[in-house]
Amino acid sequence: MTLNFDGEYAATRDFAVLDRQPADVRAIVAAFDADWSGTHSTPASGSGDLVWSPGAQTTVLSLINSAHGSIDLENEEMDYRPATDALCAAARRGVKVEIVMTYESDWSSALGKLSGCGASVRLYHGQSYYIHAKLLLVDGREALVSSQNLSSTSLKYNRELGIELTTPAIISQLASDFATDYTGGTALG
Repeated sequence: MTLNFDGEYAATRDFAVLDRQPADVRAIVAAFDADWSGTHSTPASGSGDLVWSPGAQTTVLSLINSAHGSIDLENEEMDYRPATDALCAAARRGVKVEIVMTYESDWSSALGKLSGCGASVRLYHGQSYYIHAKLLLVDGREALVSSQNLSSTSLKYNRELGIELTTPAIISQLASDFATDYTGGTALG
């Protein structure tokens, strides 16, 4: 899930996925137990859909690079330059790249670059909620819902978790929520 168990996150856009796949549950429990005990381990991919950090940057970049028609991105942070470069490359090759974030001056450079290369960036400046979600939706067919921001720290160093999804009903709901948020944002400009 993208949300935290904290009262501050009661008015945020977040997503959560209930995963009942036994292999995924076993992998998550094993990673938690290892982290709790301070044991170094490489988490299992479960049924093949879990995306762990450290190390999530490979999957994130692969998803971005696989896009043929569209990328919908909702994120809280934007400071992982390879992702910014990959999103720009996608926009330049004709992929419709739409990004929704809450405005933060720390990400101004990356957002300006993305807007300059053809991505459509929509920002929240204190609208009805804060964008805390981490969603990467590719070609309306595959999504990554995760705790991972597009930051070096989140992708390469923190213990974080995401799940790749292809279930049409879930993809449709994520796309609908993204469209609502995109419409509610203010164009960068």
